[in-house]
Amino acid sequence: MPHTLKSDLEDSIKTFRRLSGVKPPSRPPVADRVVRMWSWLVAATFLPPLGFMGAREAHGLRDETQGLMAGQHVEGAISVFWRWLIAWGVGWLFAITAIGIPVALLIWLGAQGYVFFTALRGLRRALDGKPYQDD
Repeated sequence: MPHTLKSDLEDSIKTFRRLSGVKPPSRPPVADRVVRMWSWLVAATFLPPLGFMGAREAHGLRDETQGLMAGQHVEGAISVFWRWLIAWGVGWLFAITAIGIPVALLIWLGAQGYVFFTALRGLRRALDGKPYQDD
């Protein structure tokens, strides 16, 4: 049976009416929390205390995401946070001496660069639905 413009239009309108109440699936809440966790760590580059918010989020997700792909992101974020915090502590040890201040500044600058680029990579992979590390 040949299709006419009128019948095609009527079919389209019927399909639209039938599907108009259907909502697209939303991302699971865990995925949103993983994205928020990485976002806190990216923001820690500009305001370091915000890194604690990312670590809090990551530690809260740890049990919930064990064995899932999101678990890789959580473990990676926890690792990034603790490395970053240790680097800041080492920087403070150098900063307590007048001679070590330039070294401390270099350590802090390196720590900020590390947390920014690593967290940004994790954020991009989380938004793409990819694991944190390809095994």
